Amino acid sequence: MGKKDEILNSYFSDADRFCDFFNGAVFGGQQMLDPKNTVSRETVSRTGGILRRQRDVYMQTEYRGSYVLYAVENQTAVHYGMVARTMLMDAMEYNRQLEEKRREHRKRRDLKGSAEYLSGLAQGELLAPVMTAVFYYGEKPWDGSRRLRELLDFPPELIAYREYFPDYPLLLIEPGQVEPGNFQTEWRTLMRMLQLKDNPEEFLAYVKQIGKEEPLSREGLLTAAVLLEDDRLLERVTEEEEEKSMCTAIDYLCEKAESKGREEGIQKGLERGIEKGLQTGRREGAEQSRREMLELVRQLAKANRLEEFLGEQDNLERIDWWMQTYCKPEER
Repeated sequence: MGKKDEILNSYFSDADRFCDFFNGAVFGGQQMLDPKNTVSRETVSRTGGILRRQRDVYMQTEYRGSYVLYAVENQTAVHYGMVARTMLMDAMEYNRQLEEKRREHRKRRDLKGSAEYLSGLAQGELLAPVMTAVFYYGEKPWDGSRRLRELLDFPPELIAYREYFPDYPLLLIEPGQVEPGNFQTEWRTLMRMLQLKDNPEEFLAYVKQIGKEEPLSREGLLTAAVLLEDDRLLERVTEEEEEKSMCTAIDYLCEKAESKGREEGIQKGLERGIEKGLQTGRREGAEQSRREMLELVRQLAKANRLEEFLGEQDNLERIDWWMQTYCKPEER
């Protein structure tokens, strides 16, 4: 297991955060998991001591005489066989419960009738439910199967009978599909950061707000670095003293967002400028115009007048003035 996996799994292993993740992402903010009644479970599943599977985080929540098992699988890359993988791990858990009950009944010798002896269960005896959530935070949109039937290659003759084949849904959690307000812990901040990471202006405003109103714990900052896939942030938070890590992280994120915003502004200015430059017919070729407009945008960015230029992009005469003012004759 790599360092990033350890950080994320450790963050999830806190009962308050684990329960809040499911309550906010799956149950729409309803408090269905209580941290006081939730404990960690062994993450390794085995079948007959041969087949072995490792879960990322696995916990058990008690409910008035019964319990439910919850698991989280973290994914930064699309896994095209994930629905089959989670189905297998859930099936292995149900098989474990069956074997455990069979052993208990053998010790007590309390089964009656051939049906109970055959199954290893008493009539009406039930198993504990299992829920596995796949938390996907990668850059690429998830384009894998979301149900088992989507993964199966049906012959044309059987397509009309697909519903008769067992299905299994994939419980996929994506930051863009959840409501941050449904969370009560730092997940609220982390989800919002993930939703805004591709919008420099809004991300910058939110990061500044975090520094003033919603500080993250050091564990939260490390998790943010993993989820944002920002190795530099991870390095800075890891190296910084705990009491200074929040300030260091905020300064870095603000600097990065501002830099990204400037780059996008320059790129937009270049694209708009090239378009207008071509319309004027002032240049002999598109490639020459591209070089000139690139130089203009660079000069305007240095002079902090790019925004002013973009506001006059529809005025062809003004574009000519900008070119004459900021581009040297030898450069033109």
